Amino acid sequence: MNESIIVLADKDMLQLVIRNLLNNAVKFTAVGGKISIRSTVENNNCIITVTDNGRGIPYDMQADLFSMKVKSTYGTRNEKGVGLGLALCKEFAEIQNGKIWFESVPGKGTTFYISMVLSSIIQVDYPKNFVNSTLN
Repeated sequence: MNESIIVLADKDMLQLVIRNLLNNAVKFTAVGGKISIRSTVENNNCIITVTDNGRGIPYDMQADLFSMKVKSTYGTRNEKGVGLGLALCKEFAEIQNGKIWFESVPGKGTTFYISMVLSSIIQVDYPKNFVNSTLN
């Protein structure tokens, strides 16, 4: 991950999204599999990817994956979720003017993408007497 990239996001919401995607990657990737997280900058957005070489998402589940219609499935070690995680990820990404999507091939793995606006493209004209401070 590139730690010099700064996005316009709620820290807690973004951490929840990334944590959920990583937990899902662990849940659906066999022991010894590969999971990676990367970040890049494209067109004033930070694209965060979480990629695994796990079992992938069945094609018949992909269309409804971010909805409440999807049923929770068991992981590689029989872990069971409640089926809310990805719906919340979508909601939290969109609340912050971000996007989330994925590519998956059953039996090969999945890549989730999160796109968040870079904070450096936001320009605010503060009054001359404005003092920048941190609220605790």
